Amino acid sequence: MLTDVKNFSKAESQRGTLDTFEYAEGAMLVLSRKAGQRIAIGNDITVIVLECTSGRVRIGIEAPPDVPIYREEIERISRETGARWVN
Repeated sequence: MLTDVKNFSKAESQRGTLDTFEYAEGAMLVLSRKAGQRIAIGNDITVIVLECTSGRVRIGIEAPPDVPIYREEIERISRETGARWVN
């Protein structure tokens, strides 16, 4: 969760401008993507932008079956209540 945003910066790289947010918990790389474009995370995870309409973004996540993927609010409820969710 983005809390206490301290700084937003742009840095030049060989591939263009990289946007970075610095906040209390660390830093976050910020990328712009269009529908149909992908983001690779390591060798095993791919995030695909499926659709951007009416202020909403639909994404797809391809990951190995042993990688748990939860919406942030579900993970928070699980942590607060001790409930265990099944993939």
